[in-house]
Amino acid sequence: MVHQSRYVEVSYEGIFFEHLTHFEKLKKAGEIKSVRLTGGGSRSPVLAQLFADVLNVEIEIPTNSETGTWGVAMAVGTRYWNV
Repeated sequence: MVHQSRYVEVSYEGIFFEHLTHFEKLKKAGEIKSVRLTGGGSRSPVLAQLFADVLNVEIEIPTNSETGTWGVAMAVGTRYWNV
């Protein structure tokens, strides 16, 4: 019998292998030494390692994991002040 956590793991593997498809196309444009992982998934060392294993590249995790929120705030700020 397969444990429920294995289903979660293979779901993430599927997502990461889909990223690998795009990653391989990007590598044709030049060398990629590392990838930044952000958002909720970046809080899990297990997911970060799985992503690194699939892409075969170093994973960087910024100290501010909520970069999406930060990006929206910057976009709103630049729009407001016409920077």
